[in-house]
Amino acid sequence: IGGSSQTAATIQWITPSAEISLLEEHFSIRQDEATTFSSSSHDIKFALINGSPLNQQVLLSWNPSDDSANPSLVLDGGSGNNEIIWSGSQASIDLYGDSDLQISNFQFHDLRDSLHQSISLDQATVNRLAPLTRTITFLLGAGDSLDVEDKSDWRITPPKLLDDQWFLPAQTSNENNLEILISPTTFWNNFLHQSDINNDGLVTAGDALKVINELSARRFSDPVTQEAIAVTEVHHWPDLYFDQNRDHRITALDALRVINDLARNQLTESEGEQDAPSSNRVLSVLSNWQHSPSPSATKTSSMPWNLNPTRPNLMLRPKPPLNDHSPVGLISVTPASNVPESRMAISHDRALPNPLQSNDDTPFTTDHLLAQIEDWHSFAKQSI
Repeated sequence: IGGSSQTAATIQWITPSAEISLLEEHFSIRQDEATTFSSSSHDIKFALINGSPLNQQVLLSWNPSDDSANPSLVLDGGSGNNEIIWSGSQASIDLYGDSDLQISNFQFHDLRDSLHQSISLDQATVNRLAPLTRTITFLLGAGDSLDVEDKSDWRITPPKLLDDQWFLPAQTSNENNLEILISPTTFWNNFLHQSDINNDGLVTAGDALKVINELSARRFSDPVTQEAIAVTEVHHWPDLYFDQNRDHRITALDALRVINDLARNQLTESEGEQDAPSSNRVLSVLSNWQHSPSPSATKTSSMPWNLNPTRPNLMLRPKPPLNDHSPVGLISVTPASNVPESRMAISHDRALPNPLQSNDDTPFTTDHLLAQIEDWHSFAKQSI
């Protein structure tokens, strides 16, 4: 086809598998190794592809040119259980439904053969892709990511095993009852918001503290290699997602990135009135924390959540404050799970503020957090 005006095309997809390709300036469709449709992308204004009641699979290569003459593709999988295998690299794919690529009735999405693809979606996308099951599944490859628009309405839930494959789910916290399942490269990353370590929908100083806690305790990572343990080795999922940068390790860099996110948020809220903490200071603080010596259980200590390597059966914990502004003045020494139950409290002569609260009603800032970590480290050294 060709000529002076662009054409609208309707294609019926009747085979179990197909290939749809828009690469630079060429648009084509193949079914069972035979080309069904082929054209210059400049000659097509709109293409509607309708699936059948079969369970169908399509290999989709979508890399349009940068100009505005790209065709709009509407792809409807029909009533079967349908899958898209995404091909390509370095692409940002918008599935909101208001772009040139509009897809419905495809419950499964395989990105493992692609590289560094980013897919954007929202709750309306899930409803459109899986109107019956209300669940969509993504198999992710290296560098692939999901950008979920309405993050505050979603929460990660514990990993689940389906057909001998592990998935990390996210479900809506509202009445829509929608679900996204991903097979990620790491289960220790919050794919909704990478800095939301404790999965409460917010990024706060508490998220950085969760990473710092793990740097000391190493409950879910190897103390030598810093590699996060496999999902199959976790008996009770902690609902914590320490691996902020998705490198399969839990390191001070993960805490640094959370703190940087927190600082950026504070700078945005204050319109630049605050200065972000320098990276050198943050790295120094986290390095000191990670390598600080552990006081004996008989010594006074204010270092929180620190597993004592010389007494591996004891966990030092600050006792909860009576209220948001009361000091933490006692340290609980809690035995590990394989030690008979007992508990003792050790008084110390210096009351430290609750690490998750400031002393007034102002938000707990990044500077507060770093000052607390420095204070804990300094006081722990004095207690040896």
